[in-house]
Amino acid sequence: MLRFALVCAVFAATGCSKGKADIAKGTDALDKRDYDLAVSHFSEAIRLNPGSAEAYAKRARAHLGKNDPEKALADATEAVRLDPKSAEALTVRGSAHQRTGKTAEALRDYDAAIAVDPKSVRARVGKGATLAILGRYDQALAMLDEAIQLDPTSPNSYGSKAVVCWMDRRYEDAIKEATRCLELDPKDAEVLMVRGNCLLATGRAQEARQDYDKAVAIDPKHREAVEFRLKLGK
Repeated sequence: MLRFALVCAVFAATGCSKGKADIAKGTDALDKRDYDLAVSHFSEAIRLNPGSAEAYAKRARAHLGKNDPEKALADATEAVRLDPKSAEALTVRGSAHQRTGKTAEALRDYDAAIAVDPKSVRARVGKGATLAILGRYDQALAMLDEAIQLDPTSPNSYGSKAVVCWMDRRYEDAIKEATRCLELDPKDAEVLMVRGNCLLATGRAQEARQDYDKAVAIDPKHREAVEFRLKLGK
């Protein structure tokens, strides 16, 4: 927290004022999953510097967090227009395309992001998720394994791998990958749901109930977790 405060103070004092302090604050809010606050900070950064591709790309990520892929797509497209070589902008546009059902466009954006940044973990995770949507599970898992090799500490890679294994009914593998993800990020309600579903599918209803309870505690509005918990409670 001290380092974050110092960064903001330096930005404010040195006149990197053109939205940099708000980008730092917005990124902090994004990391904490406070998407409304993140949108507010990135919007202010854009007001101060309308040419900031970074601010548009990060606001697109916040819109995705709020489950608003259309706004995310608009912001990400503007970010790519401002900086066609931004791996972050290309990746988040790929995610927005994926969320709006445009899988071919999503794959093109992810491939472009990887071409710009061959070590991009986020682009590989997004591409893996898109391949899974298309039913290409083995290719999806191979892409996610690449992401894990690049950064073994990224919970999102393990969480996405858990989802793919669940989709392909590889329940034990999904439980293993979900557990790895939750060791790194215990507050991922979606991964708790996936692990709960896999536990339920393998006859471990009590353990599944515990995961659903944890998911609801993290996100009381998680409809699927609430419904499954109620069913198990009967």
